[in-house]
Amino acid sequence: LESIRSSILQNVQGVTSVAPYENPTHEWDEYGRPPHSVEIVVDGGDPVEIAKRILDKKAGGINTYGDTTVIVPGKYDEDIPIRFSRPAAVYVWFRLGITLSKNEGIPPNYVELLRKVVLENMGTLEAGADVVPQQFISQLYRVCSGISYVDIGVYATTDEAEQPDGYPDRSVEITARQRAYTSEDMIEVVIDG
Repeated sequence: LESIRSSILQNVQGVTSVAPYENPTHEWDEYGRPPHSVEIVVDGGDPVEIAKRILDKKAGGINTYGDTTVIVPGKYDEDIPIRFSRPAAVYVWFRLGITLSKNEGIPPNYVELLRKVVLENMGTLEAGADVVPQQFISQLYRVCSGISYVDIGVYATTDEAEQPDGYPDRSVEITARQRAYTSEDMIEVVIDG
């Protein structure tokens, strides 16, 4: 799996995420993958180039699975169907409620600094990776002195146009065939106290 992932990331332009999964068993797995198959969830990149990399690196006798099918010519010019998946988008909105320190001032660009941390951490998440803001909360404190407390609420939706009317969650579960996205305008920073 790692060789497939590495080959796609290193050789296919425009790829932003590769999450490989395997079903090595003799039974269909809980995600609908057939026995002895791999599913590669790829965000971005040319489908033909992705399929070529999968064919080049997968082991013989292992089937590919996914919602995208590309026909790749084999060694003897036979047609080989290679399947992989594209992740469904989950849009994650953040509300960072900050409490100011009584002993230290806050930088004038604190909103930009805090948003940057969230954007960088979200950018590292592959398909299938949950959004757990507590994992990067220490970075928020580090980049922005003058904050004594940060409360992070999140709201997730699969509808890009949907706006949050609250931030009820503290984390977001992402399935193997989804990828979490956010943008600068989806990160609200407010001073709570």
